[in-house]
Amino acid sequence: MESNETKQHYSIGEAEELLADISDDAYRKMILSIEQLNPHRAGSTAEDLFELALEKVLAGDRKWPKSVKCHTFIRNVVRSLIWSIVKSRKDALSQATALENIDDISDLDLTADLRNDEAVISKAVHALMDAFKGDQSITCIILNKLKGFKATKIKEICTLTENSYQAAVKKLKRNARKMFPAGIDYWRDEQ
Repeated sequence: MESNETKQHYSIGEAEELLADISDDAYRKMILSIEQLNPHRAGSTAEDLFELALEKVLAGDRKWPKSVKCHTFIRNVVRSLIWSIVKSRKDALSQATALENIDDISDLDLTADLRNDEAVISKAVHALMDAFKGDQSITCIILNKLKGFKATKIKEICTLTENSYQAAVKKLKRNARKMFPAGIDYWRDEQ
């Protein structure tokens, strides 16, 4: 008696046969489709991600529903891989690596949660970093806000409690308002 799982998904053997039958034209179309997903965000080429997707399918890590066409399934697997790689890279950042890269602030995404001219933001960030040079909590918060992390992740990375995080953000904003009375737009504190 066939299980419900084998009725709904291809077995690894069936998937292997279907993938072996991909024509050169279908392969080219898939690669072009994967290029639209911007695979370079994951530090890979479309071809590399296509191969990785096949490995995941043939290893049984990804189940292929029988109701989904090959092109759509591979594209979805690649999309998921890109998302996982990008997310794991962001999660791998720590306070130590953020502080090591302090000289390279210009390469950070300064517009992640800020709304202003990049040159103005860059000058403001440098001024704030100088002002809080001795305060590791605040420098950690600044660097991780610039990398687009939300408050919950920043507290984890910077090893801050809710109270110490709120106190540091309050101090940071208060001093930033004094330093820039005409204003830069402050980042929003999203949980």
